[in-house]
Amino acid sequence: MARSRGTRWEITDGVELNDARVAAPDTSPGGYPSPLAGLLFCATCERQMIPMARLNGWVYGAPCGCRLSPVDALTVERLVFNAVAAHHPDLLAGTAVGDLSSAFREVLSEVRIGGAADELEFIWST
Repeated sequence: MARSRGTRWEITDGVELNDARVAAPDTSPGGYPSPLAGLLFCATCERQMIPMARLNGWVYGAPCGCRLSPVDALTVERLVFNAVAAHHPDLLAGTAVGDLSSAFREVLSEVRIGGAADELEFIWST
C-alpha cells in the first residue's frame, strides 16, 4: 500500500527524513521497505516483530500473540529515527530513506517494543 510522499520527519538538529519510500535493501515478504527488519522485537517474549500490510498502511505485528494489536510502522520508525538522530546526529544527516536500515544497524543491536508504540527500549551496539 502506498504511503503519502509529502510526509516529512523533522527533528531538532535539522536532520529530516522524507517519507518517500523507495527501494530499500531490507524488505518484508510483502515488499515493504522496512528499516527495522530484523531489529524490532517484542519486549515480553523477545520474538521478532514482522512488517505486515493492513488496509490503512503498514504495521509491525507480533507472531507471539503478546500484543493485542499491531503497531503502525511509520510511528515506530519515526520514534527510532528520532532516537538514533539524538544519539548520533551525524550518522543520519543526508541519509537516504533506502539507507536507513544500514544506518540503524551501525548503532543498534535491537529495539524492543512494549505494550504501546512509544514503549521502546534501545539496545545500542558497542
